[in-house]
Amino acid sequence: MEDLRHEFVLDDVVGVLGPDGDADPDTDPRLSDAECVALYGHLAMARRLDATLRALRDEGRIANLTGAPGDDAVGAAAASALTAGDWLFPGVCDAASVLARGVSLDAWMAHALGTADDPAKARQRPDHFSSRADRVVGTNPRLASQTTQAAGLAWAMRMRNDRHAVLCLLDGASAEAGEFHNGLNFAGVFRAPVVFLSRAHQGVAVAQKAFAYGVQPARVDGGDPLAVVRVVRDALSRAREGHGATLIEAQVPDHDGALARLRTHLTRRGTLTPALDGELTARCDAALAAAVERASHASAPALSTAFDDVFATAPWHLAEQRARATT
Repeated sequence: MEDLRHEFVLDDVVGVLGPDGDADPDTDPRLSDAECVALYGHLAMARRLDATLRALRDEGRIANLTGAPGDDAVGAAAASALTAGDWLFPGVCDAASVLARGVSLDAWMAHALGTADDPAKARQRPDHFSSRADRVVGTNPRLASQTTQAAGLAWAMRMRNDRHAVLCLLDGASAEAGEFHNGLNFAGVFRAPVVFLSRAHQGVAVAQKAFAYGVQPARVDGGDPLAVVRVVRDALSRAREGHGATLIEAQVPDHDGALARLRTHLTRRGTLTPALDGELTARCDAALAAAVERASHASAPALSTAFDDVFATAPWHLAEQRARATT
């Protein structure tokens, strides 16, 4: 019998930045200087925000903070490839991707501390952000649940002839969950305009699974922000053009060096100077301190908001409970 296994082997891992910081002209996404500095700013903010959130957790002001080093860099680079009309399904504690999507730091911190300004009205875990206005759909504790939801939203967009796409961020463990199978299978059958990006650690293989679902596979160096932008941007364009879903495996290295690699590239490019680097870090720290201060003094959501966004028309018993809660 003919051995067909070679047809289902995916060896190429897309990379852009070499050890010396130079970009491969064949894979370089060719971002402008302004776009590169903005991407670097997102990664720098991710580092500073992670430290801030962990400090708040240690103080007992927030809980359920999860996430692995390097994951936020992949999420920030991936989300920066989205356009205004696209949708983002972040993973757990994907603050970096949410901010790169364009959500304000004040909105994120209001959510983390559960204030009245939280778009989710303090009804979700601190590491599960969502905002319909920003086209960000929060996840939930059930592993890989967002794959099915992302595929469903993408299918609805295709049915409406909406020429945008959905980006769904996952971790490597998600590939072992039943919801992962459901979402990928659905996306493959209905050619949904969705991109699934799984952040794999320590040799976890995910992209191979794409062959079983009939979606496009890709692998990328997760420690190379420019490579992530290139692969995700191409996959989103493919989705918008009606060519279906893509499953991307981002191989996250054990050491978190994405920020340093991009810094080396920008320095060699002449775009980033030590003075500008220090200024960006100072801006991040000042913005974070101000956002925490504002959220710390904000009021809690009104009790009546517990009844919002549950039913289009509230049933009688909830209407009665809401009336009692507001009197």
